[in-house]
Amino acid sequence: INIEAIVKIAQIFPKLNSINLDYCRKETDKGTCLSMSNDVIIALAENCHELTKISLKDAYLITDTAIIALVKNNPNLTELDLTRCCKITDEAIIPLAQNCPSLTDLNLKWCEEITDNAITALAQKCPNLTKIDLSWCREITDNAIIELAHRCPNLTIVDLRWCDNITDTAITVLAKRCPELTEINITGENITDAAIMDLAKKCPKLTRVDLWRCEQITKTAFIYIKNHCPTLKIETVWLQNNGCGVYIKQIRTDVAAESSSSTANPSP
Repeated sequence: INIEAIVKIAQIFPKLNSINLDYCRKETDKGTCLSMSNDVIIALAENCHELTKISLKDAYLITDTAIIALVKNNPNLTELDLTRCCKITDEAIIPLAQNCPSLTDLNLKWCEEITDNAITALAQKCPNLTKIDLSWCREITDNAIIELAHRCPNLTIVDLRWCDNITDTAITVLAKRCPELTEINITGENITDAAIMDLAKKCPKLTRVDLWRCEQITKTAFIYIKNHCPTLKIETVWLQNNGCGVYIKQIRTDVAAESSSSTANPSP
């Protein structure tokens, strides 16, 4: 893909409102293929001012400059996917928040330079957020998630995989402030049964929880989920046990057996 192609598309369709450029590559003079660079995205931004949905997965060469141009020229943006746009920093996300208040869906997976400052700006300026993917944003802490929970009560999907700084504190606030949650993905040694039980108790629409390397989660949480949220699915669980992966299959079996036993022999 090249600048000429993007400009041509923009000129033919000036009212373009959605574009998907996932995994697009640009051929070099040497015959190799590289991810799109800033010039392609800036050309799009300069010619299309009514975009509401943009997907740029794996555009790993683009920088803050391109995203800033994009959001300043497209204030009605509602969905943006920057998966593996690994050069993007707070310097692009803060202008996104300031210029696109209607944003509802943001994917920052593998954008490891993003910090609490960017997420706080999003929370303060984009109250309509319903989906946010922060997986592999390792700098994110409880502070950012708490701010999101307080200011974006309509969140339905939150992905926090490999955000190792997240603790029960943030998950508990999410559970309390975001009752519309349907899906949450969590990683971390700092997550305990208490947080999972809070989610099950306070988020009645929750249908899926993914837990990765949550070493403190015990059978107690799964029994609670089974008894209080029969529609909730623990989709993936990876627990560490002396360096070996232990999957949910055996835990599910144990929980089912214990739950059946409790039902058959109720407490007096």
